[in-house]
Amino acid sequence: MANNEMIILLCEGPSEYAYIQELNRYLRENEYNFKFIPKPIGTVFYSEVQKKRKEVRKDNPRTPIKIILDDDIYVRNKGSREQDNSTKFAESGFRDEFLFNVHNFEDFLMLHYDDETLNQWLAKCTETNHENIPMHSEQYMPLIKGMFPNYEKGELLFSPINQEKLDNLFRHNEDNSIFIKSDFATYLKNRLT
Repeated sequence: MANNEMIILLCEGPSEYAYIQELNRYLRENEYNFKFIPKPIGTVFYSEVQKKRKEVRKDNPRTPIKIILDDDIYVRNKGSREQDNSTKFAESGFRDEFLFNVHNFEDFLMLHYDDETLNQWLAKCTETNHENIPMHSEQYMPLIKGMFPNYEKGELLFSPINQEKLDNLFRHNEDNSIFIKSDFATYLKNRLT
């Protein structure tokens, strides 16, 4: 079966790009009839996201677009000018295109792991109050490297993406006892079923 439907995914940076490329491999090998076209934005600020979206839309007027963003900066900056700007996402004419991760992409990746590994990460999140005040990368990267010494931004914590990893992602994303959530995981599950 050919990958005949394309969906553009505007994403923050190289980690998301690497994930989408690996996800496309899974989709191709399992004969799904769609694929994602990753387009890195490099930022989460509304004006830049909107600029990239307009640029991509102009070149792809009929192709569906989804925008994957982490919510960490908006949660940390609540009440600030950046937060005021972020309300534009909700008020935009294309708000149904936005898919937010709570809180960062590495949290999203952790949802793919078995219960024990995810629980180790959640314990670290509790120790740092990450649920309420999202850590900056300078804080969470050493914690992740403590669990996965070879991990670097722009890479995946794991490879390949397989059915077990996706089952974990969907199960954990739906578990109300886990604060980490992903609109993209919900979207992906709906596309795969």
